[in-house]
Amino acid sequence: MEILNDEKSCEATPKSTLTNSSYLFAGILMMGCGLVWLLSNYHLVGPAFMDAFFSWQMLIVAVGGWLLCTRNWTLGGVVTAAGVALLLFDVLNVYISFERLVLPLLVVVGGVACVVKALQK
Repeated sequence: MEILNDEKSCEATPKSTLTNSSYLFAGILMMGCGLVWLLSNYHLVGPAFMDAFFSWQMLIVAVGGWLLCTRNWTLGGVVTAAGVALLLFDVLNVYISFERLVLPLLVVVGGVACVVKALQK
């Protein structure tokens, strides 16, 4: 008969796989968003800055930053660079076609990321 209640099964397992750097990144991100929001409420930053700061492009930059904090260097760098490029295109009013330029580039970058990840192993 097998004993089911051994010492190893009673040890606490970690409830979350998030690292301290993930919590640090989330905290800094929340403080930054709150500070920008507060500055906007007192008209210390303009609406153009608010539109750029709270945009879908900045969300991509934030996701890339979080990936970098979790030490996923390749994917984090690619996502962050893509977010910054898209944000610059938006701020500079440069029109880019999603179907003709962005989507094919995303496929190429995804392929490069897969090849780099395979070569690292």
